[in-house]
Amino acid sequence: MKLIDRVLAVILGLVTASACVFLFLLMLEIIPHEYVNNFLHNVKILWSIKLLACIGTIVVLAISLRLIFMAPKKEPRLREPQYINITSDGNIKITSEAVNDVASRSAKEIDGVVESKSNIRINEAGLNIRMSLITTTEVNLPELAASVQNTVKNSLENICGISPASIQIMIEKNQNQPQRTIK
Repeated sequence: MKLIDRVLAVILGLVTASACVFLFLLMLEIIPHEYVNNFLHNVKILWSIKLLACIGTIVVLAISLRLIFMAPKKEPRLREPQYINITSDGNIKITSEAVNDVASRSAKEIDGVVESKSNIRINEAGLNIRMSLITTTEVNLPELAASVQNTVKNSLENICGISPASIQIMIEKNQNQPQRTIK
């Protein structure tokens, strides 16, 4: 919603709320009917009050019409990026979330990887994966990164039937934690 629409909505809300409070107080006779009658009598006599009331009414009407007819349109919902694998039996659609899960799980299986996060981009070049890793201190980082790239690539090819165009590895943190042992 644009800023001007928000401001107009607040103004309209305040005017409407004020009118409702006024009518409520009038119905409970907290505001005497004589005051309203005197005001309406003065409106009939004084052109300045008539002009002010007309302008106020037109402004409120214009704001209402603006908010009703020019309300911001809903933005189209962005579809989840998908990798489409075409086979002889039909199309297979795999969401980027599923690819992220496979990539992260396969990276965590490697000794020395404590935590793994992946970000998938699908473009003309193909599937691009950026992985952030938290590793233990007892590992050779270039060897670990190469191992993660190979493992993730093989997992995606075997599980999803996808060959990634690139796998970029970023070692986010190297923490002092003993390596996990695979049973």
